[in-house]
Amino acid sequence: MDEPETRHPLSNLCVFPFALWLRVLEGKLAEAKSKKDTLKARSASAKTSKQIQEMIGSLDTSSSVAAFDKMEEKVSRAGGGLNGRCLPA
Repeated sequence: MDEPETRHPLSNLCVFPFALWLRVLEGKLAEAKSKKDTLKARSASAKTSKQIQEMIGSLDTSSSVAAFDKMEEKVSRAGGGLNGRCLPA
């Protein structure tokens, strides 16, 4: 390798722009990675939202309400003729 004293004086002029270019490139790569991570997160969020909407859409609320009404009727029948009175402790 060349000793520092014997290097060509213009070599520093070539190294500086290369180092600057390398830093710019590193910054662009970091920005691209950040954008990729953001897009992946947004995609996962959209997928989850879609699944939730599909689940909500598939719920049959009429059968749920009917089951609740049926349970309420059973409780009323089991309570007999209490008519709002509390059970003895």
